[in-house]
Amino acid sequence: MNKIDLEKNEKIILWSQGSLWVRDSWRQGYFFLTSKRIVFNNVAKKTLEINLNNIIKLGIEKRVWILGIRIRQLCIDFEDEQGNKRAFIALGKPKTWSSAIKDSMTLSIAERGIFNGADSESANNTY
Repeated sequence: MNKIDLEKNEKIILWSQGSLWVRDSWRQGYFFLTSKRIVFNNVAKKTLEINLNNIIKLGIEKRVWILGIRIRQLCIDFEDEQGNKRAFIALGKPKTWSSAIKDSMTLSIAERGIFNGADSESANNTY
């Protein structure tokens, strides 16, 4: 399943075939980064969905993959209904994905107007 249903005002930023570590094995499928979330579809069903607002930490770690090969993988710590979780994602160009996710998270915050109550237009630059 290499497509997803988009919400209103949501757009696909990046997509790639990849692998997701689930419990004790890798699942093959497609990853989608949208302006609001990260989605992993495994064959015909959605296996993972992470709202960008729920990401706690994002990094790249070198970990064992299929047949014991060590590769760089995205590591995403996030919060969902069951509490805090960690997803390991193996796909091509993890640095590109990490940067795109961070950019999307920043844009999402800016679109919501959350700047700790600061108004950039009224900033006083005198000391």
